[in-house]
Amino acid sequence: MTTLKLTLDTNCFINLFDVSSTTATSVETLSELMSLGRSGRVDIALTTRVESDLEQDTNPERKAGMLRHLRMMPVVGTVARWDTSRWDSGDMWASEEDERLATELQHLLSPGLSTEDKRYSNKINDVDHLVGHFKNGRDIFITDDDGILRKLEVLRTSFGIVVMRPAYALQSIIDAEAKNVRLEEDEHDSKANRTHKSRP
Repeated sequence: MTTLKLTLDTNCFINLFDVSSTTATSVETLSELMSLGRSGRVDIALTTRVESDLEQDTNPERKAGMLRHLRMMPVVGTVARWDTSRWDSGDMWASEEDERLATELQHLLSPGLSTEDKRYSNKINDVDHLVGHFKNGRDIFITDDDGILRKLEVLRTSFGIVVMRPAYALQSIIDAEAKNVRLEEDEHDSKANRTHKSRP
């Protein structure tokens, strides 16, 4: 069975590690997903834009703690942007195809987005998360962001980007593993039957 590659959105990372939060969602489910990652049953990573999102935290103590946690996580690159990417971050210069993808995702998620928007950086980071996820050939983008989740069907059919809430992702993994076990058992039984029939 091929190991599923999961990409966590920033909100999931914060929900997991911000112990001071009273509004964190999906914490138990995310903890189970992390446990699957530690056991090698899934591959979990973040994109480089998580650091950019965390840098916007106005609480220096919380920000420092979250960045420490981030350094322990696998990170994949996305498209490079001036004033956002670091030279050693793993971000990549965008091809024409990458730029087109980023533009189309921006139009889908934040139509009419202006640099004057107070959340402009967050919204561009949302785009870059998805571009990085796609460029690195990862399987499921996991988020509790309702803005992204409202577009999950279009993201899947038009871009080939599968987006799920943590609970749906966990259940999909459990179902896939159970199906794989059944297939292996069926194959074993089939081989045993063929061996039995071939005996004189």
